[in-house]
Amino acid sequence: MEAARAVTPRKPVVALKGGRTKESDLLTVSHTGSLAGSIDLYRGAFAQAGIIQVDTVSEMVCALKGLAFGAAATSSGKVGVLTPSGSGSIVIHDLLSSWGTPLATLQEQTQSRIRRLLGGTSGVVLKNPLDLTTAGFQAGLYAPVAEAMARDPQVDILLAVFPVHSGFPPPDHKLIEINQRLGTPVMVYWIAIDRLSPDYENRKRILESEGIPVFLLPEEAAWAVRSLSAYHRNKAREGKEFAQST
Repeated sequence: MEAARAVTPRKPVVALKGGRTKESDLLTVSHTGSLAGSIDLYRGAFAQAGIIQVDTVSEMVCALKGLAFGAAATSSGKVGVLTPSGSGSIVIHDLLSSWGTPLATLQEQTQSRIRRLLGGTSGVVLKNPLDLTTAGFQAGLYAPVAEAMARDPQVDILLAVFPVHSGFPPPDHKLIEINQRLGTPVMVYWIAIDRLSPDYENRKRILESEGIPVFLLPEEAAWAVRSLSAYHRNKAREGKEFAQST
C-alpha cells in the first residue's frame, strides 16, 4: 500500500481482483497456499492507496484505454456529459454516481453561453448530463455546445455521446480541436452505429489517432471515464498533500 500510494499520483495502477466471493476465495488456496481475504478489505485498501479496482477483463481493457488516451492532464476529475439522446447518458450517470465519480456543475456563464446557442429551443434542461434532445441533431449546434462545456472550469473530462448516421452532422473535427487546443480530455460514446459501414471504421481511426477514444457501449465509456477521473483525483490529492507538508 505504501509503494502504491507513492506511485499512483504519477502512474495509474489498475488492479483486477479475483476471489470476490467466498467460493472463489477458497479456490485461491490451491494457487497461493493461503486465502485471498475479504473483498471489502481489498476495496478499502485499494481506495486508500489510489489503486483503480476493476471487476472484469472488459472493464480493465476500457479503463486502460481511457487512461492511455487522457492520463497527461492534471485536474480534479470532474466529468461533463453531452448527448442528444437521454437513454445512454442515464446509464452512464447511474454508473458514475454509484462509483462516486464527480460530475461537474455547469457555471452560470456556461449556461448563459449554451442558452444563446440554443436560441428559442425549449425543453432543454441545463444540467449535467446535458441532454440536448432533438435540438442536438441540428447542424452546427452540438459542436459549439461541446466547446462551451469543455471551456467550463468545472469540466475536466468531456464525454460526448452521439449517434453515427446520416441524420447527425459529425462533430469529430470540433472534438479533436477541443482535445488539442483546450487540453480537455475528450471521450466518445457512439450510439446507433452501423458496424459494417466503412465510414464507422474510418471515423474511429481518425478520432483515436488524434487522442480521442471511442466506445460503443455506455458501460465501456463509463469504465474509461471513471478510471481517468480517479487518476486525476489521485494527482490532485498529491498536490494537496504536498501543499500541506510545506
